[in-house]
Amino acid sequence: TVLYKVTNGEYIEILRKTKEIFTISCDIIMISDREQTLPKGVKRMKKMVTFVTAASLLMGSMAMPVYGATFADINTVTWDGFKPFLEQAAELKLMNGYDEGGKKLCKPRNNVTYCEAVQLMYSIMKVYTKQDVSDSTVTKWKPIMSAYNIPDWAYKATAYSLENAILTTTDLNNLQGNANKINTKAATREDVGVIFGKALDRVQGYDTKAGAALSYKDKAQISAAAVPYLELLYRANLMVGDTDNKFNPKANISRAEMAVLSVKSYNKLAENKAPEVTTGTVAAEGERIKISPRARRAAENKGLDISLAI
Repeated sequence: TVLYKVTNGEYIEILRKTKEIFTISCDIIMISDREQTLPKGVKRMKKMVTFVTAASLLMGSMAMPVYGATFADINTVTWDGFKPFLEQAAELKLMNGYDEGGKKLCKPRNNVTYCEAVQLMYSIMKVYTKQDVSDSTVTKWKPIMSAYNIPDWAYKATAYSLENAILTTTDLNNLQGNANKINTKAATREDVGVIFGKALDRVQGYDTKAGAALSYKDKAQISAAAVPYLELLYRANLMVGDTDNKFNPKANISRAEMAVLSVKSYNKLAENKAPEVTTGTVAAEGERIKISPRARRAAENKGLDISLAI
């Protein structure tokens, strides 16, 4: 359905209805990827316009999933509010759970290792950036990762983190594996917060603040270096304290808590996903708006809406 409206006789607003949302702006023309015949009485445009192609907010690669995962041990959570996050984490394939004895388990009270925390962060950032870490980057860091017996499955996440200063080589002590390359060290809430905070700090619009401060009752237990990143997560409502306003920085983070942080981070980045933009020109002739083959191909190949900005 395409609706037309004339405002002050200066431009036309065309509202294109998608399956889930309406997109409109007072100075943007939203049209489909084919020619549209203008209704009678609508002023004909004679000027050139610029088009941009933008991915639909709800149709992109980070669209929200439908809950459907079922865990036999879901009721063992310490707080019912964890349940939807555990299910969504499974739907997003961030935390898949365990298949044991013919049952699907989430083990919400279990600790999360440092390698698992880094892998979760990387999985979210990879979806957001639509880019995997390069083989050359993995090769660059492979000698030191091998020296620390980092598990092979965590190589890409670790290399990404080292390359982007989310981790330092000193941090590899926490990710270090045993002789069988198995990392069992449980991650603390503070350390996981720093990992996710540093990753979020790389996203436009989410910056750490100079002089950042926290108001948790146990803030004295939080290291000074972690404060800017934990404050960023608090400001973004991704990781907060408990009902007593304590952050519990030295406590190990549970799988249930990790599900909350991971899902919230994923969804936050989905909300702030930057649109793809392509520029060019099209012309309005008579009672028809002509869309160039280039614009039409962009829409058909990428599933993009076409916006015409006068």
